[in-house]
Amino acid sequence: MIPEIMGFDLDDLWWRQKRRAIQYAAGHIMVSQSSANDMCAFHPEVDRDRVLVAYNSVSEVFRPCGQDEIEAFRSKHGIDRPFVMTVGERFGWKGYKNGSVVFAALTQIPEEQRPLLVCVGGQPQLEDVGKAVLNEEDVRILQLDDDDLRACYAAAMAYICPSSLEGFGLPIAEAMSVGCPALVCRNSSIPEVAGEAGIYFDPNDPAALVAAIHSASDSNVRAKIIEQGKLQAARFSQARTAAQISEYLEAAVTDLKSGNIRVKSQALEDALKDAEARRRAEYDAERLSEALSAMKRKVSASSRISPLSHPTPTEDLQSVASLVASQDNSLMIALERRLAAAYAQLRSQENAERYAEPVSIAQAPSFAEASVAMAGGGSHGTQAFGPMPPVSTRGLNDIEGPYRDAGVKHRFRWQVERVSKFSFDVPESAQAIFEFDFCNVEPGQTLTVRRGGEVIGSVSPPEAGWENEWHVALPIKVDEGPVEIAIEAQQHAVFEGDNTPRYIALLGVSLRADPFIVS
Repeated sequence: MIPEIMGFDLDDLWWRQKRRAIQYAAGHIMVSQSSANDMCAFHPEVDRDRVLVAYNSVSEVFRPCGQDEIEAFRSKHGIDRPFVMTVGERFGWKGYKNGSVVFAALTQIPEEQRPLLVCVGGQPQLEDVGKAVLNEEDVRILQLDDDDLRACYAAAMAYICPSSLEGFGLPIAEAMSVGCPALVCRNSSIPEVAGEAGIYFDPNDPAALVAAIHSASDSNVRAKIIEQGKLQAARFSQARTAAQISEYLEAAVTDLKSGNIRVKSQALEDALKDAEARRRAEYDAERLSEALSAMKRKVSASSRISPLSHPTPTEDLQSVASLVASQDNSLMIALERRLAAAYAQLRSQENAERYAEPVSIAQAPSFAEASVAMAGGGSHGTQAFGPMPPVSTRGLNDIEGPYRDAGVKHRFRWQVERVSKFSFDVPESAQAIFEFDFCNVEPGQTLTVRRGGEVIGSVSPPEAGWENEWHVALPIKVDEGPVEIAIEAQQHAVFEGDNTPRYIALLGVSLRADPFIVS
């Protein structure tokens, strides 16, 4: 129930569908009593007596290791000092994973005694808040399979779960199964998983975590905690969970067949309404995209910029805003309204103000659908040359999308190399604008744009994820002939089961003469 507790936009279609499922389900299975309580609090219509709590189970992979396996793991990953570990995201939505307390705690331990921090999974690079307080040699970020993760648990001084909210907290049970002390916080479902086998600390107090780390290092405390942990983890067996769920499902089917419980007929009607609303929203989103593109072309073709207090073109912005305002479906995403306003404001700045700030970044669906192919013609204006796509690209995969079921609205190309390059054939020398649209950045991601060895700009979008689409416009002086521009990303993600790194998702790239310089 993390989306509900953390304040996600529950009017979004995807969360509405979840709400419908909960309201009309014949049964409910939750992974912890805490999660079950939360669901019933948010959905009082659910009969608490018919909710099954079936705990997540620990894979049989996670069992104690021999010393030779621990030494092999240390050798493989070059770890030659005591370490503590985290697993998964270190911050999460609005920081609820609370990784900052781990960084702060380690800084309170003298360097000569400070354990290494091994972060398994999560973002592939350490967040800025960690870099600000820890030395590079104090942190290792690893991507591990289950076998290596098991060895990592076994080799660690302790596993730390600093989270302020968990639906279950599977790594806690995994660590205890292997024989690794779990340092945990007393909130949400965590006490159900850790029981009396966890070493508890205040998630808001780095000093309390330091004390917990010292406790895990005390040989007397450690031996007792490890044995308690193994007993506690034994509660979370796959066989037990499977038997609970199987029995519950059979009973639910029997009750449905006998008429003891009924799925409300309103469920189908609501599902049909949602489906129709989604189709309508997709149609309207296309209309909105066309209106925004038309507005952009009109602004780009203008040879005059009005003051910031009088956005240009006002009538176009009002037209687009009214189109958005007329929709109450979440797939229009309130984001679209902000995008239109941000783009109009971007184009309404005076020349001097515009070039005093070399990088303009706004949320705007500028030319995504038109240029995602990175090839073919663009709409040429009255300037020296209009928006042109690159004649060739490097470091990108083939076109994908849209994947509307997953909330991905546009076609895109993955940046699969740290540096992707775009070649343009410029018809004449000009002061130009290099523009690109992108999304799915990692938190804290920084993009650097270069031509040759010259950095022409860098950007760090304040929000990550697919739902945040960004438009960047960079001024650049170009000469007639071939021009190559590179986009370098500092972070990447590796999808499960796929070793190909993926950086940002590029929606479109173009180069055009600046209409505010070339008349």
